[in-house]
Amino acid sequence: MPTVPSPRAHPGPTASPAVADEVVDLHALGAHLALDLSGLPVEVAAAFRRAWQHCLDPRAGGADPAEEVGAGAFVVAERFGEALPPGDEDAPARMLMRATQGITKALIAAQAGRVLMLHAGALCDPTTGAAVVFVAPGGTGKTTLSRTFGTSLAYLTDETVAVTADGRILPYRKPLSIRRDPHRGLKDEVPAAQLGLLAPRAEPWVAGVVVIRRDPAMVGVAVEPMDVLDAIVTLAPETSSLPLLARPLNRLAELGEATGGFRLLRYAEAADLEPVIREITGRAR
Repeated sequence: MPTVPSPRAHPGPTASPAVADEVVDLHALGAHLALDLSGLPVEVAAAFRRAWQHCLDPRAGGADPAEEVGAGAFVVAERFGEALPPGDEDAPARMLMRATQGITKALIAAQAGRVLMLHAGALCDPTTGAAVVFVAPGGTGKTTLSRTFGTSLAYLTDETVAVTADGRILPYRKPLSIRRDPHRGLKDEVPAAQLGLLAPRAEPWVAGVVVIRRDPAMVGVAVEPMDVLDAIVTLAPETSSLPLLARPLNRLAELGEATGGFRLLRYAEAADLEPVIREITGRAR
């Protein structure tokens, strides 16, 4: 009796990868941004939520939610959807890194002409809000200082400090951008809590502004007071949308006057700056 061949199983339709369909509201720099994660793989959308966890509370941006500036919507897949090629394990981190840059630009654009914005990091006393603002170009020490002192002082930002006319800081508690080892031009976006950094418990205000310059040949710290003209020449390139402010140069000069003057700090290691940082964050308002 001939053997009857068993019927072949026909595979069903291939399931499509699960994608997210959500919008996450970010609150930072006194602004509100709708971060649209629709169309991203669910695990990538979850990575965005983890990275930006400190900007999800409506109180996180430093302004009354009713008074927040609208920063529009940032549709991640629309901008960077092509950045997730299959098989590239670094693609999600690269997308997060690029999106952080885009989110920062969107928030800055929303506040242009409203507040003084410095390319700087900031830490404050958690209970008094007295903050040190450290100004420097990208990649020259702001994130390292934030990590070094953020376990005892509160982390406010490692990227952009927004200062209101009355000296308050509108926090931008973005994920910290940590270079990979080996570097390969890639950074991981890491939330402050994962690094053990503190959150402020009081409204932050500017107690002092310093310009930082790392010099591996330094021994200790060199503290150089800056006159108003030198300070303006140094700080102006490290601002965003400065010409859109009313009396922009006066705003810079008045900030220095209100905080005891700008200072230039030359140092070798972040830990060397502790006495200066403690002195500033210990000031009374």
